[in-house]
Amino acid sequence: MLLWISHRGESADAPENTLSAFKLSSERNVDGFETDIRLTADKVLVCCHDPDTRRTCQGVSHIIEKSNWADIKELDASYSKLDYGPERVPRFAETLQYLGKGKSYFIEIKDNNDEVMDIMLKEVDEAGIDRKQIVMITFHADVVRSYKKKYPEMEAYWLCGIYSDEDKSFDEKSDDVIKIAHDVNADGVDIYLPPHAISKEFVQKFHDAGLKCAVWTVDQCTDAKKWADAGADAITSNCAAKVKAWYESH
Repeated sequence: MLLWISHRGESADAPENTLSAFKLSSERNVDGFETDIRLTADKVLVCCHDPDTRRTCQGVSHIIEKSNWADIKELDASYSKLDYGPERVPRFAETLQYLGKGKSYFIEIKDNNDEVMDIMLKEVDEAGIDRKQIVMITFHADVVRSYKKKYPEMEAYWLCGIYSDEDKSFDEKSDDVIKIAHDVNADGVDIYLPPHAISKEFVQKFHDAGLKCAVWTVDQCTDAKKWADAGADAITSNCAAKVKAWYESH
């Protein structure tokens, strides 16, 4: 079944990685949402894409890993969405209230730090969330390997991108991606590919290798249709509800 996933919540309409964005996703006809998690200096798991808060918190810069939660929680994370605010950088645990039964939560671990995965799953368990709803994603292949070794029952995708075919063909590069995914025991990949290169053959190659093929970040309806028709397993979008509705009406 194809999953439509809200990237950092419904971030085209609400400030990214805020409770408002996740709440909006939960209210719309999508299959789940995605976030990025980082650990503060005093071991609080928070949702923030960047290593510091400058871009999303009105120019106020705090490096997450060097800052305490007491400082982070005072910031306004409403970004450029003037209809919202003030918004806080949320604790990961707070976001779980908006994960509906049967919905998927794609959680990107930003740092190469095993402690993050342990705290994440502890908070998932404390919230009474079914672990089957959780998909861990990361650009760090070593984190996928560590996660699958420690939690073999959990689903994990390696995040990656193939941006051009200047030095190698897309087919050759997909072979490289599959090799790494297998080496780290990933369940799938969460991949970027230029729209002109999308094909059923590309997706099928991953399926034939025993891997799920999720894709990011797809905001153009026509591109989303290409991926859906090609057989992608999940499509992450800043406007997931919109592209899903457009696809289902076409």
